[in-house]
Amino acid sequence: MTIFIEVISTMWQIIWGLLSGIGKAVFDNLSALIELKKIMGYFTPLGMIALYIGVPTFVVSVAYKLIKKFLRSR
Repeated sequence: MTIFIEVISTMWQIIWGLLSGIGKAVFDNLSALIELKKIMGYFTPLGMIALYIGVPTFVVSVAYKLIKKFLRSR
């Protein structure tokens, strides 16, 4: 029974160390991850158009929806 408890204890330490390490890495790099998310938003077709025109992405998205709604009503 002692060996079983020792194995479970060691497994728990490994799992806890892994999860706390991942959590610490994410927390320490949160600003960089947010910046990457913002940059990855430009790699959509509408985002590339917005980047080419030089306007924020939501402007192109709103314009696209309005044009789509206008064409659908005709």
